[in-house]
Amino acid sequence: MFKNRYLKWFFGVCMLAVLLLSFVNPVKAVEFREGNQVLIPAGEVIEDDLYVTGNTVTLEGTIKGDLIAFGTQIIIASSGVVEGDLLGAGRVITINGTVEGDARIAGAVLVIGEVAKVGEDMVGAAYSLETKPGSQIKGDLLYAGGQALLGGEVQGDARVAAQGLKLDGTVGGNLEASVGSPQETGTFNPFNFIPGMPSVPVVPGGLSIGANAQVGGDLKYQAPQQATIPPGIPSGETTYQELVKPAEEAVEPTPTQQTTSWLINLLQNFVSLLLVGLVLVWLAPGFVRRSSELFLDRPLPSLGWGFVGFFAFFFLLFLVALATGFGMVLFGVITLGDLSGLIFGLGSASFVALIVLFVLAVSFITKIIISFAIGSAILKGVKKDWSPARVWPLLVGLILFSILAAIPYLGILVNWLVIFLGLGAMWTYFRERWQAKKEIVAEAPVAS
Repeated sequence: MFKNRYLKWFFGVCMLAVLLLSFVNPVKAVEFREGNQVLIPAGEVIEDDLYVTGNTVTLEGTIKGDLIAFGTQIIIASSGVVEGDLLGAGRVITINGTVEGDARIAGAVLVIGEVAKVGEDMVGAAYSLETKPGSQIKGDLLYAGGQALLGGEVQGDARVAAQGLKLDGTVGGNLEASVGSPQETGTFNPFNFIPGMPSVPVVPGGLSIGANAQVGGDLKYQAPQQATIPPGIPSGETTYQELVKPAEEAVEPTPTQQTTSWLINLLQNFVSLLLVGLVLVWLAPGFVRRSSELFLDRPLPSLGWGFVGFFAFFFLLFLVALATGFGMVLFGVITLGDLSGLIFGLGSASFVALIVLFVLAVSFITKIIISFAIGSAILKGVKKDWSPARVWPLLVGLILFSILAAIPYLGILVNWLVIFLGLGAMWTYFRERWQAKKEIVAEAPVAS
């Protein structure tokens, strides 16, 4: 009864939207696909926009509209064609085919292959971007991330903000870059230990120029120290702006003060997580226990789905903002000003609520789930006939996590790893619940 009532509301809103949209210009239809392995084979032509989610998403055919994809790995093969725009988020995104419109992609690793063609602009955010020799971006390139190796062709302007940028290809217009210092870059690659990751090049910090580099316009870059630019690389002018860290007149703390501050931060972090964790295991013990079990059973898929969930959240915020703006304009056009104001209020409230829930999940819930799982595993290893409980696994896991998270440098890696693993476990938990409800609904007519 509860579900039917909300379904009636849902279909009612859909019918209202259809009636209202009949007064405006028609738009393309949309097709949805999902699954563990999603393949659009060579020869298949999708006339509509395609929305797809999956562990691995591979396009070998043709999409007449836009492609919106979320997955652990997104691959556009050499035969794949997107005649519209590409909007994608995943752990690894590889483009070997053709995107005739814009490409807006985010992930851990972005690879633009030797025969890849992006017909318009490309916007990217990642730890690593590599455009290989032979690739073409016919518009502008805008990228922000950890490092970038540009070995292909950018026919328009390129703007890059990264710790390290190596130019070994062609930029037809102007190149603007903001980079770090070579002294701040190591040779450690955090993705070498994750199965299924492609080979990621190590780009030194700062701006470096390869043998095949060429800039058709001006070269303007910001960096802590000046780079070596061979003559003739930019056809226009070269402008360097030094990035200077502001002087800090700080008194160096004594070792005793440093130790005391470290212990206080550790204790504050532990107490805050413990209080929230006790409330969570009291209110939702099944959620905490099942999410931790899913993480222990599937750690690598949890990490992959954590990346997906992290970037999907920002895409969801974008959709809420877009739907709110569209609704306000639509109802404003047909002079329903009160409804326009109502839509703005609902959209703003939804936007704020999503941010609050996401911050709560990232700051507390993910760490509580993973700590509970680790604590359970430790207690079971110590005592085989250990009886499951709520408090002891949480307490043991949080002690271990708080200590690791307080270690300089290592704590940052541990913290982000736990966040992605926790988000993946939550994603898997809610997906499992949704599938179970669908099975119950499907079996209900048979049982009756």
